[in-house]
Amino acid sequence: MLEYYNQGLTETWIEQLYKQNGILTPHDLNIQNLTKVFSIFLFPTHGPTQGSEQDGIRIILMTKGLDKFQFKHRFFHELCHILRHEGNEFMMPKTWREFLEMDAKRFTNLAMMPFFMLKELEVHEWHPVRLAAIFDVSYEYACDRLNYIQNRIQANYLEELERVKFLYR
Repeated sequence: MLEYYNQGLTETWIEQLYKQNGILTPHDLNIQNLTKVFSIFLFPTHGPTQGSEQDGIRIILMTKGLDKFQFKHRFFHELCHILRHEGNEFMMPKTWREFLEMDAKRFTNLAMMPFFMLKELEVHEWHPVRLAAIFDVSYEYACDRLNYIQNRIQANYLEELERVKFLYR
């Protein structure tokens, strides 16, 4: 059934980015590796989590006291802003800032457990508990990601059935 999964543009972009930078396995998705690969300085802060790039220097400030899964989730969110977005968000129209936030949320949901890595796993590993351990994400996130994939597969499968029915009318 995985053949019915079609990646969207963001997911394809993530796959290309990861492969170009040697990020090929779930182990490669650890924050230490990602900061090294993408030349990002990571600092703790008492303030809000935020990422920025100025004059080629990339910095992510991470709020102190986050649990490991919140930390990873927020890191990926800021990673998206650094890799995909340009400009000073305070100078942008509100609707554009909202779009960038939606894009960062989409990126985060896809980049923490990319499909191209998932499809390399054995079938018995496609269980939320196992995936959470393999990708070092929360159980809830693993469930959400699997539901997203299942919904895309079902939608594409039903679309294919309709196409076949139309051809044989």
